[in-house]
Amino acid sequence: MPKSVRLSKFEIDFLRNNLQKISGIKVNQSSDCLLLQDFILKNHAILISISTLRRLFELVPSNQTSSLNTLTIYSKILGYQDWNELSKKLSQSSYEETNYLLLYSFLKDKRYFNYQYLAIDSLDISTWAEAYQLFIYCNGIISSKNEQLISELLSKSYNSANKEQYDYLMFALQPFCLAAAAHDEFIIKIIQRLLPNAPLALDFVLYAQVFDEQLNSFYGDWIDELAKSEIHRNEVFVTLMLIQKAMENRETEKARLLLHQLTRKDGLTAIHPILKGRLAAWLFILNNDKTFLIESLSKVTNDLEILEILQFYSRLVWQYHDSSIYIEEFEWYDIKEVNQLESFYNKGKFECFKISLAWNLKLKNDQHFLFIRSSINPNYFHISNLTWYENIYALLLKDE
Repeated sequence: MPKSVRLSKFEIDFLRNNLQKISGIKVNQSSDCLLLQDFILKNHAILISISTLRRLFELVPSNQTSSLNTLTIYSKILGYQDWNELSKKLSQSSYEETNYLLLYSFLKDKRYFNYQYLAIDSLDISTWAEAYQLFIYCNGIISSKNEQLISELLSKSYNSANKEQYDYLMFALQPFCLAAAAHDEFIIKIIQRLLPNAPLALDFVLYAQVFDEQLNSFYGDWIDELAKSEIHRNEVFVTLMLIQKAMENRETEKARLLLHQLTRKDGLTAIHPILKGRLAAWLFILNNDKTFLIESLSKVTNDLEILEILQFYSRLVWQYHDSSIYIEEFEWYDIKEVNQLESFYNKGKFECFKISLAWNLKLKNDQHFLFIRSSINPNYFHISNLTWYENIYALLLKDE
């Protein structure tokens, strides 16, 4: 029998992501495997069975193993000599450089620091090894309170179209989010000073990790600072946060005024699904109007957009309107984990969505919530809104 190799989750995700990337084919169902098989045959003169591709994309039960022959074929398609070469790349890490980064905050002479991808204006992270190293570097410059290096890093640009790099940067820049959440005034003030001109600070500290619980603290100050600027890139997001801050302070009329001003703007049908969910929630909470929610759901193109809209809509409705209200729109869809949720960040969205789905079923006294609850993986939870999701998850765990 051919030698069988057990794959890590990261190795499986890497193969899935890159096969979809080079082919331009999103694999969500068995028919997509036929398209991928045809692409590989035409472009690489290699025939892979449909059953093999279905196992890789978990469209049929899989034990996360694959034959060495199959892995060699995947490796060659992706431009590597064999599986040995590819697996080494995936596990590769510059231990000497990583160790130096651990010691970095203790070194007074910075001339010895030589980290090539930080030497250019546009950040380009292409491996998890680099992401781990950048994570350590972030911790180092935070703990050593090196304002110059922090400002230089967070002011770098990056390729926002590179979805794989987005995952790396979400992970690597988390130390800034954690430091702010721990009320590190040094970091909080630097972030506020850099806004709105620092791309990494905007996208990976302010936009990507939303600290709703801190709207009357540092996060609200960041939003206020951004609202003063005429050059910030996401006016809809900022206004939605100002509405939520007003609601936190029981300033309902102020929230209604902000909502009225926002809904008069053009282009709201084209905003991100998460923002659609937030806007739909405030329209229901403040105006008792579900029109925008229904219209937004009617125009979605995939499961990810549906779960983003419903996840954020439901959470805000439960937090600011009625924690016991059953949301019937969840019943319109039968969302299962799909392969388009290929990034760690999107997997986190899906786990948080399952909490909302389970809670909604529990409100209806539908015992199917126990099945949904059993499938939740809290290791994927996001930093932002973590307290709320952990509290709901804890309540779900109390019920048998």
